[in-house]
Amino acid sequence: MNERNLSARIFVCALILLLCFIAAPSLADPLGSAFTYQGQLTEGGIPANGSYDFRFRLFDAPSAGTQIGSTLTIDAVSVTGGVFTVTLDFGPDAFDGSARFLRVQVRPHGTTTFTGLDPRQELRPVPHALSTLWSGLSGAGPSEMITSNTAYGVCVQNDAAGDGIRSITKTASAVYASFYGANTGTGTCVYGYSSAGKGVWGISGTTYGVEGESTSGFGVRAGGNDGSLYDAFGDLVLGGIRGEIFAENGPINLFSQSNVLVDLDDDNNDGDSMFRVLNGADGIAFTVFESGNVSVPGDLSIGGNLTAGGSKAGYVVDIAQNDDTVALEAGDVVAVCGSGPPVLGGIPIVKVRRATASEAGAVVGVVDRAFHPEPQSPPPDAPGAAKGEAAQDANSSAAPMYSATPIPPGGYCSIVTLGSFKTIKVDASSGAIRPGDRLTPSSHAGFAMKTVAPAPGTVVGKAMGSLDFGVGAIPVLVTLH
Repeated sequence: MNERNLSARIFVCALILLLCFIAAPSLADPLGSAFTYQGQLTEGGIPANGSYDFRFRLFDAPSAGTQIGSTLTIDAVSVTGGVFTVTLDFGPDAFDGSARFLRVQVRPHGTTTFTGLDPRQELRPVPHALSTLWSGLSGAGPSEMITSNTAYGVCVQNDAAGDGIRSITKTASAVYASFYGANTGTGTCVYGYSSAGKGVWGISGTTYGVEGESTSGFGVRAGGNDGSLYDAFGDLVLGGIRGEIFAENGPINLFSQSNVLVDLDDDNNDGDSMFRVLNGADGIAFTVFESGNVSVPGDLSIGGNLTAGGSKAGYVVDIAQNDDTVALEAGDVVAVCGSGPPVLGGIPIVKVRRATASEAGAVVGVVDRAFHPEPQSPPPDAPGAAKGEAAQDANSSAAPMYSATPIPPGGYCSIVTLGSFKTIKVDASSGAIRPGDRLTPSSHAGFAMKTVAPAPGTVVGKAMGSLDFGVGAIPVLVTLH
């Protein structure tokens, strides 16, 4: 045997490269990993005839490389007119979509030495093999589309503990995906189902694990099957360390066609769970504890009525407008001189000016600090009134604010009408002041003095500090009477 040349052709049945990924639902029996290989053997340029032994090995490169699977030796193969046919099976893991090259060696049957037939033969899939096996499907090339007029375009079943379909891409473009689904009708684009595990599972190393977007509806919909108020089930589970929800481009709006409930009891009373809102500086705006207690460390504005069933701590204020000709300051004693339009709800504003002894009966409190009311929105049915989210943004752009600044004429302030307060301006014109003394407006505008026999309605409160002479400021317990 001086020269033997092998030419290999892979026919319809050599589908191993495609069937490692796809199992046809119309096939009654599994295709397995074996495929039929047909080649032509010549000796000295003349087609060979007779019985020959063949040895086949599979590699991942045209030369050198790594052998894939085991070595297959097939003895006594009949060669007629140079043509031979054998069935090869390198195992179910031999073909993963990467290039494969077949090394063939041959010898006359009954001899001992194999002769290599070089070069190695690259195994390629038949481009249209799928159309001969799958009824209703056409197209299988890398730039073609598989179309179907059956219930499934592609149906994949893996009975082992592995993936049904694994798709990998290396593109860095945001417009391409490893798996892309599109529905030009009105049905579902991507549907995930699991009898016991995750229906759809997304993981990302740097960005979104799962992203949903809609041009006219909801981006993502979660529907569980729990109608109870208990903690064991739900429609949406946040499995992160903190379970955070982040609005990337705008506000978070929460809508419901029924009640909105926040359950703080998922720790089974092992600790005091809480619902907390942070401000722009990540400080605490307010906290609702599992016990039912509410903590508001900052200012709280209530446009409606406030009903308290428990005790009070601190002092009570009303909103007033400076009707004086000079600026008001914290600690000024003020008297009512009229009313103005509401700035909170429908409550008329109190107009005040610095109190003096001549109008002691009109005393209404002590100045606390400046108040900056939020802009008032027109009624929703008024011409030019903002609608929907625009109205929400307009109302939230400037929340009520307090500041420790002087209150100019026409400006607004809060005045203490009940409770202990840090400062009141006083003078000792009627004698030294001691804790417990009743205080009434003095002839010095905005100041209070000690009184021994006050007329009804002239007392602003009781002193909580001392002043021997001159003018100064002391703490006060405001008790108008």
